[in-house]
Amino acid sequence: MLSKCSTRRIKQIVAGAFLSIASTTALATPIPTTLSLPGINELTATLYGDFYIYSSDLLSQCGGGGIDPDPRCSPSSYDDSQYKLQSGPGQISGALIIYQGGATADNYNADGPLTQFTGPGGTGTVGDNAFVPPSGTTDTYQFNATDEPAPPQDVGGTNNDLADFTGDQIGTWEVQLGALAELLGYGTATPNSLVFLFDNNQQGSSEAQWLYLWASAAVLDETGALQSGQCYQVFANGAGGDSCTNPTNLVAPTFDSNDIITNPFDTSYVAVVGDFCIDKVTGISYDIGTATTCPITAGHPEGGYVITNNLGQSLGEFAAYNQALEDFILANYLLHPEWVLSINARFANMNDGNEQLWIGGTTFRAPVPEPGSLALLGLGFVAMSLSIRRSKLLKQIRR
Repeated sequence: MLSKCSTRRIKQIVAGAFLSIASTTALATPIPTTLSLPGINELTATLYGDFYIYSSDLLSQCGGGGIDPDPRCSPSSYDDSQYKLQSGPGQISGALIIYQGGATADNYNADGPLTQFTGPGGTGTVGDNAFVPPSGTTDTYQFNATDEPAPPQDVGGTNNDLADFTGDQIGTWEVQLGALAELLGYGTATPNSLVFLFDNNQQGSSEAQWLYLWASAAVLDETGALQSGQCYQVFANGAGGDSCTNPTNLVAPTFDSNDIITNPFDTSYVAVVGDFCIDKVTGISYDIGTATTCPITAGHPEGGYVITNNLGQSLGEFAAYNQALEDFILANYLLHPEWVLSINARFANMNDGNEQLWIGGTTFRAPVPEPGSLALLGLGFVAMSLSIRRSKLLKQIRR
């Protein structure tokens, strides 16, 4: 059963109270705000592991630019063009790019925001460049020591076996909290939220071409020690990792000869599903992987939205948010600017490789509910089943 949204405001709104306290780095220009999200409710977002996930395609249809906008998605006056997450060559070079697939550097910027901070010792690096996998075709990838980013970017090179700044860990992506806070505009009148954006770039949307992923975000001190249990993950089937930085118990997906998953209800990885329907009233997913239209039926009296979570190489599809993680960073970035946000990720069944993961400029237009206060229903970014077991899948999505 759905519960009512909490009325608590997002903590960044009151972050201006910290303006009088100095940081150890010179104030940088915050990332420009490029995305404005509605509050979390039964239609707009779904909880996968520890993160609420938004679908940009769903929001662009049910939001202000739609024929019949839903107030849960946005006020009717809102311009839904902001839901089109531009991620083509060069379009996110000013953001914090965590991962850029395809062994290309179209969006990489060697003079980007992480090299522009001036601390007591002068200008220095305060965060990793993007992970970029080596050239070649692979259907799996995970952050690793060999591809550890090193400034300047050194894809598959030799300058990646040493920590580049205080708090940097080998084999995962890090940024110091002080720098992250300044780039997000914490302590200003118009702060951004810590939202992770993802661009899915599979070659198609059939079940055999669904990407599977696991990801985590953690807060570590300068020695690499986890702080106050701050480890949050995107995972499926209740099968999160025993660690954010080096999990040993994750269940990877397995596939048959046709690239159809064989352990959909056991894997820790979440499926990035292709075409499906979202009921316009309940937010329930249906016709998973097969939808071309979502007409009015007895079971869906208002019909549904046809969602495509594979919009091409130049558009991002997903936004992920965790309130507790941001609350902790807001409470600690001034006291411990040298602590780091550490990101880890693993991918399976990749067939294109041009996926991108980044932190952009994002705000919320409505309060975000307390964690656990909503029983959210499916966006289709789901722990997926074999196509012959649809009814069991729908029961899982409704949890």
